[in-house]
Amino acid sequence: HEILGRLRELCIEPITSEQAVAQLIAAYDLKMTFIQHPFMSITIRSYLAYLRDREEISVRIENGRLVWQRC
Repeated sequence: HEILGRLRELCIEPITSEQAVAQLIAAYDLKMTFIQHPFMSITIRSYLAYLRDREEISVRIENGRLVWQRC
């Protein structure tokens, strides 16, 4: 899946959930409304959790933020 591949690439370096969402929205040149943005954020976080469950990336909490990185 293309999105999973992009997330794997983004996670080479530590990245927060918010940064991952922002970079994917920019990469696809998406125009988000106030209503759409939370749904996109939840979807991307679900993909990140999936990659974590597959042990492809790890997650930790830093300064109150989730930080993802490739294992």
